[in-house]
Amino acid sequence: MNEQSMTADQHICFLDMILTQYGLLDTDLVAIVCDNMETNKAISRRIIAPTIGCAAHRFNLAVREYVAEHSDVIDKVARLMRKLKTVKRIALLKANKCKYKPVHMHDLRWSGLHRMLKRYKQLHPFLYLFERDRDVDCE
Repeated sequence: MNEQSMTADQHICFLDMILTQYGLLDTDLVAIVCDNMETNKAISRRIIAPTIGCAAHRFNLAVREYVAEHSDVIDKVARLMRKLKTVKRIALLKANKCKYKPVHMHDLRWSGLHRMLKRYKQLHPFLYLFERDRDVDCE
């Protein structure tokens, strides 16, 4: 099995290997829990099992929709975090007794957005350090 491949065929081979290991057949599957990626849809069609949407994926989509009206502010915080994540700027924070490092947003998970906004709140008292830094927009 090619561990680098992410095709439906490779996923089905892996699934067959696991089912064999447990003495099961693909007809024993009730459903497959997955997001709506094309690979997962193809797997579901080939083994004739329905897909159940992943609750974590649906929750992530719901959070994205909920915060969409704040996307300008979120994008601004994300840009700030990227700019603060340099060696010199982190050193300046550390030299001023800040125990936090900037965290950038992970686009695939709602928790990445939460982590970034929480860190922004923790870093906020230290943003005055960058008022004269032209590359950092702290407003």
